[in-house]
Amino acid sequence: MAVSNDKHKYHLGWMLVATLGLAACGGGTGNNTGNGVGHIDLAITDAPIDGAEQVVVTFTGVEIHSDLGVYTMDYASPKTIDLLALQGGQRELLLENYELVEGNHAWIRLKVNAEADGVMDSYIRINGADYELRIPSGSKTGLKLNTPFAVTDGEQLDFTIDFDLRKSVHQPRGQTGPSGAPVYYLRPTLRLVDTNESGVIAGQLDPQVFAGLTCSAPELGYAVYLYEGAVTPDDVDGVDPDPITTAAVTLDAGSNYVYTLPFLAPGNYTLAATCVADLDESDTDDAAVDFVGTVPVTVTAGTTTNHDFLP
Repeated sequence: MAVSNDKHKYHLGWMLVATLGLAACGGGTGNNTGNGVGHIDLAITDAPIDGAEQVVVTFTGVEIHSDLGVYTMDYASPKTIDLLALQGGQRELLLENYELVEGNHAWIRLKVNAEADGVMDSYIRINGADYELRIPSGSKTGLKLNTPFAVTDGEQLDFTIDFDLRKSVHQPRGQTGPSGAPVYYLRPTLRLVDTNESGVIAGQLDPQVFAGLTCSAPELGYAVYLYEGAVTPDDVDGVDPDPITTAAVTLDAGSNYVYTLPFLAPGNYTLAATCVADLDESDTDDAAVDFVGTVPVTVTAGTTTNHDFLP
């Protein structure tokens, strides 16, 4: 995906150190109004974007909405995270063994500093230059996952948030900042995955599968796209079928091109490869983005499904 319009990377490296206040109860984690309690691990991972050296976001806390109210967890000081490193199955914990009251929980909100205020608290780095990264109404709405989940007494939950930058970073055409610098917006598509019930797709890619196509440089253009169900692959444009996640294709120690798609819910998917992912702008239908090797793949919990793209 082209960073000039829509691509970024960032790495998260922070552990939540905060105090939990349950608004409906007015107390901390021990005040559960007689309900049982469970515990949650919450981590974040990243799918790649092309053309950026860093995508940094400053987080100020987390909120979780339960039947009894809103848990608000604010950091003693903001956490500045570069998400670039969290690819290929790596993740960073946001909450570890955190106590939640038994019951239904409607959403999770990641609180951020990413306003259009000229302050580089959240930014994208391209060719060594930093540009302010804006999240519309970020300080008010944050990054919200509207994915309900339930907590039962004594349960240990483990969730991973998949943050696909290829679909999330936008550079509006014709917009510039006060000094004429490019403007970048973060409008993320977040997936909440039950880590213990997830599977992986991984494999190699032989560049000969792209024979006859005009390709970008491998480090920019090679990527694998994953779609839910049986579909004809299309680029990222906000119109179905959009990929649910993507993976960069990289060289391993043996000089093989490899990819990994981790943290996938069990089910049936469509897999395809492209060699011009850097041309994929997330807000437009890019006819130049062609796909090869389209194949159905089934994901099973706790299993790595291997698929190699071969000529």
